Amino acid sequence: MSDSTNRDSLALRSLADLPDDEAAAHVALLALRTGLPLGMGPHDDFLVPPDRRLFSAAQSVERLHALPKPVACGAEPRGDVLVLHCEVWRATIRRRG
Repeated sequence: MSDSTNRDSLALRSLADLPDDEAAAHVALLALRTGLPLGMGPHDDFLVPPDRRLFSAAQSVERLHALPKPVACGAEPRGDVLVLHCEVWRATIRRRG
């Protein structure tokens, strides 16, 4: 088992101890990482909007947690870096009249 996989499994075991919204950010990052095509190496550096600097997985979770909700995120690999793309959803309420 790689160090990255081991860290992810340890993080999942401790999710129950976190507030729901913070646990959701951990799960979101894990889903983005595991949604990559097979054969992609582990990505331990992340670019998270709106910042254009590298973050660790833990820092990326903090950034995702801080985003306004609801938010939809995707990811694409660029070399050894996983670039996250997030879009805050704006609700439109239509009143029936």
